[in-house]
Amino acid sequence: MLSTEYALALFQHGDELNKLNIFEEQFKSLTEAIISNEEIIKIIAHPQVSVKEKKEILSNILKSFDKDMLHFCYVLIDNGRFEVLLDVYDEFVVLIKKSLNTMVVNVFSATTLSNDKVDELKNLLKKKYNKNIEIIATLDKKVLGGIRLEFEGKVIDSTLKTNLDDLKSNLM
Repeated sequence: MLSTEYALALFQHGDELNKLNIFEEQFKSLTEAIISNEEIIKIIAHPQVSVKEKKEILSNILKSFDKDMLHFCYVLIDNGRFEVLLDVYDEFVVLIKKSLNTMVVNVFSATTLSNDKVDELKNLLKKKYNKNIEIIATLDKKVLGGIRLEFEGKVIDSTLKTNLDDLKSNLM
């Protein structure tokens, strides 16, 4: 996938320069700016705006950015790939998490999980998978009770609905 290749290149370059933290912070602020103002990406991706103009616009927006991070954005512009920036960011974050041996776990529940429950869940998953755990808790009205975990392509579903569906299929 194209976004993975760009993310890997940025990750390796940042690692070589010992700038991964800077790149991550600046990349995050850039994506937040683009998400809050979609006009930026429309202008920079527009075919009638010259490459030189696109770079000038971007350099004005990113005045305080590290020169290597700015150069990475220029490479995307030069290759006509700036519109994949958000996907590149997502892949870049995955690479950062992997390098830190961190697993991101999405937890879906009907009610807000207490800090104690989150800590308990982190500890259980850390013991089982031998990784640092980052929990992203989401309220889901479809979950009647229990929780559903999603991570690394796996789903652990101990919701009430799933348990009832299993019971129903066993009874039939």
